[in-house]
Amino acid sequence: MQVDTMRFIDRWAGIPLCFLLTIVLRLRTLLPGRRDPGPISNVLFIELSEMGSTILADPALNKTKDHIPGEIFFLIFAKNRASLALTG
Repeated sequence: MQVDTMRFIDRWAGIPLCFLLTIVLRLRTLLPGRRDPGPISNVLFIELSEMGSTILADPALNKTKDHIPGEIFFLIFAKNRASLALTG
């Protein structure tokens, strides 16, 4: 898949889906009988495009490591795996 195609899908499908799912999650917390889900234990970062976006995400990864006691997972194409080695 070409990078421009992935960007198109992310802009026109990814952003609206994140928006809708955020609304659903917030509405669920308003329902009676719902309990607090508790602290975040694990985080999944998904990189579907070029290698450089891993480098750009490095500050977010470091901040996540400092604030989340659980594990951090990274979903990435095998051809971009070297970028994770660069960031440590």
